[in-house]
Amino acid sequence: MSQTPSYPIESVDRALRLLTVVANGKPVTVSAAAEELGVARSTAHRLFAMLEHHGYVRQDELSKAYIAGQQTLRIGLAAVRDLDIRGVAHPHLEALRDQFDETPHLTILDGGTALVIDSLESRQPLRVGSHIGVEMPLERTASGRALLAAMPIAFVEQHVPEHFEGRHANAVGSRAELLGLLKQVRQHGYATSFGEFEENLASIAVAIPVPVSLGSFAISVSAPMSRMPLERVPGVVEALVRHADEIAGKLLPEPAD
Repeated sequence: MSQTPSYPIESVDRALRLLTVVANGKPVTVSAAAEELGVARSTAHRLFAMLEHHGYVRQDELSKAYIAGQQTLRIGLAAVRDLDIRGVAHPHLEALRDQFDETPHLTILDGGTALVIDSLESRQPLRVGSHIGVEMPLERTASGRALLAAMPIAFVEQHVPEHFEGRHANAVGSRAELLGLLKQVRQHGYATSFGEFEENLASIAVAIPVPVSLGSFAISVSAPMSRMPLERVPGVVEALVRHADEIAGKLLPEPAD
């Protein structure tokens, strides 16, 4: 971090400090912001109002806390594009493919869909194909669910229909059911989809733990359902979590001394 300017502007300093707190990815209340900045609640509220006016934050309708807005996300995504998320994640996809001989995917949250931006096909004759460039539904895919679990309820309500169809007999079919499932995803740290996006396709996914201001990303392993019995799931989850953490470590800036 550079030295403090000779003529600091206090209001700008506070707004930027507040934006830094919000960019860490967790919802921030007015009270928490006031405590963090050492200011009155009324001052924190005015700072949020100005940041919201310019699109840098938005208020969650249910919790009333503030999260990163579109302008903050655009800046973060521009930074990630400079880092080349595909270049960072690709060696980890190779490692996952080699470990399980199944098909891994790298997915980003793109509006109301999960967009596959990188993939490596399994070498087995019967395999899940690459979905690079495919926009997948958030509600019926493991990657989509992993991405949704990190978003506020308002986002889910905006982008997931009240009712939808799954291909599997036991598939989740409503937003209400999905919200319950997303609670489990948050608790367990991973998402699954068995035959709900494509028939006989099993997929396990975890979100890459970076601030939402940098974007929303997930990695997954997909296989024919016959090769993804329940006893295989814990090992796949452990590998996905390890690689997701390593990718996040490469995307996040080094802490200042």
